[in-house]
Amino acid sequence: MIACTVAGLVYYGLTCFTQRPLPWFIAISLAVAIADSVLVAFHPPEVGFARVANPLHFVVAVVALVLIPALAPIFREPRRESGNMSASIRF
Repeated sequence: MIACTVAGLVYYGLTCFTQRPLPWFIAISLAVAIADSVLVAFHPPEVGFARVANPLHFVVAVVALVLIPALAPIFREPRRESGNMSASIRF
């Protein structure tokens, strides 16, 4: 639950600061899932934990990759004024 909430905040941030948030969101999500799986594989909290946890990291990542961009257009924020400097910065 926390991972998907943080992923939603990351996606929102990417939509504010990039023109194409989806490729960045995919790259960041998969990089975090891989990093967490490697960490758990090398330092498991219990014997056999990595065997269960590592596939679940990718299940959570795929669910977030599918649902967050699909549900994001439902929660649109109002348009900002064009004079706002931070809104005009695009990567």
